[in-house]
Amino acid sequence: MARTLEQLQKQYNRQTSTPGKGMGMRRGPMGPGGHGSGMSGGKPKNSKHTIRRLFSYISVYKFRFIWVFLSMGFSTVTSLLGAYML
Repeated sequence: MARTLEQLQKQYNRQTSTPGKGMGMRRGPMGPGGHGSGMSGGKPKNSKHTIRRLFSYISVYKFRFIWVFLSMGFSTVTSLLGAYML
């Protein structure tokens, strides 16, 4: 499985741009194409079925979720009471 030095140099010393092209125009932080050019504008299909499937996956952990939300509520209430007492 060990590779030779030549194989490693060939893999890691490749040029990222194609030969013959210059640097070209800078693209900026958002990349080429403007805002949202790769996004499709359609409505998701079977969203009700997808949400039901997601809830079926997390239904195994419903008691853990209840415990987490109760703990978060308790923490919030005690933080507010502590700030009020100061």
